[in-house]
Amino acid sequence: MAGSDKITPAGEKLLKNLNKMKKLQVRVGVQGGKKYKKKSRDGKEDGADLVDIAIWNELGTGRIPARPFLGQTVDQHGAEIQKAAAQLVQKICKGQLDAQSALNNLDVLMVGYVQNQISDGDFVPNAPSTIRFKGSERPLINTKQLRGSISYVICKKGEYD
Repeated sequence: MAGSDKITPAGEKLLKNLNKMKKLQVRVGVQGGKKYKKKSRDGKEDGADLVDIAIWNELGTGRIPARPFLGQTVDQHGAEIQKAAAQLVQKICKGQLDAQSALNNLDVLMVGYVQNQISDGDFVPNAPSTIRFKGSERPLINTKQLRGSISYVICKKGEYD
């Protein structure tokens, strides 16, 4: 900048918001510490952490086929999420939003996409024994606890990596 050039207050606000966004990331999924509240097949209280249940379903296990609700969400809505993020950055540039509000808006959008994927995604149906136990061939939504546990956290880049 030349000696007479000055950054306006609006320019300083913009730089501050963009620098803040540069240091943050959004994490959407199941946050740790929430327990599944339902009796298991043997009648005991099932105390599995919902993070574990999400991982077992996303990746599959020896007994559970993969039902990648997070991966499918990114595959199906990645372009829409990128477009929404670009629009939010434009709003920051115009002074219509601050970084925190923009990230909150993006997070709410992404949580909705994941929750809808859990409800409506194309997954391997439940096994006959599971259908008898749950009364439905639709995976992932027996008690709706997994769907309801989808949330977001805004954190520093690299945190939780």
